Amino acid sequence: MNKLIYSIWLQCKLDLRNKNVLIAYYVLPLVFFVVMGAVFSKIDPLSKGKLVQSMSILAISMAAFLGTPAPLVEFFSSDTKKTYKVGNIHLWVILLTTFISALVHMLIVSVIIYMTAPIIFDATRPSNAVMYFTLLILVISVCTTIGMLIGLMAKNNTTMTMISQFVFLPTMLISGIMFPTEMLPAILGKVSKILPATHSIQILTSLETMNLTLIMPLIIIGIITLIVLFVFYRKIQID
Repeated sequence: MNKLIYSIWLQCKLDLRNKNVLIAYYVLPLVFFVVMGAVFSKIDPLSKGKLVQSMSILAISMAAFLGTPAPLVEFFSSDTKKTYKVGNIHLWVILLTTFISALVHMLIVSVIIYMTAPIIFDATRPSNAVMYFTLLILVISVCTTIGMLIGLMAKNNTTMTMISQFVFLPTMLISGIMFPTEMLPAILGKVSKILPATHSIQILTSLETMNLTLIMPLIIIGIITLIVLFVFYRKIQID
């Protein structure tokens, strides 16, 4: 147990020392939050009602899809993987420490947005903080799992970047974070249903009327991702 805790702590430190991960986890999300928060609050004052939620989901998506895969690609494409096998260390430890480290970093950024958005942009905080952060952990977990899957699928940084952008750009443009999905063409509205961010924004902005129907699509996406992740993990174990 102590070794696992140390591994998690070490992974958190390594992530902060990895400039690509640091930029994707903290710099880009927070810069984007400040810039887009200012734009949205000026253009549409009504957006302040869900500014905390939308900027948090965007920050999480950016970190999960652009930042989380990077250390996994570096690890599984290097000789370090062989060292773990020789030392009889299970590769799932890397996945677990990566997941928990990402969860911690994304929660920190989400708390920063939650605390500062009302001060900087006069945004409205979610009414039920406990339920909000509980559901936010679910959102982070699903998005991080997708990011880890990208890290296992990609054989190099070039492929990782292509897959990450393929997932992140639709998330930013058609999930309802930037503007309501009702403004999209019907076909894009249907496509957006496969994105976790689409369901996340609906969940986090409907705390007063929360029910299982709203949460289930996100849970299903998470379960499917876990199954595919397990398939790729088994393949990597054999290689």
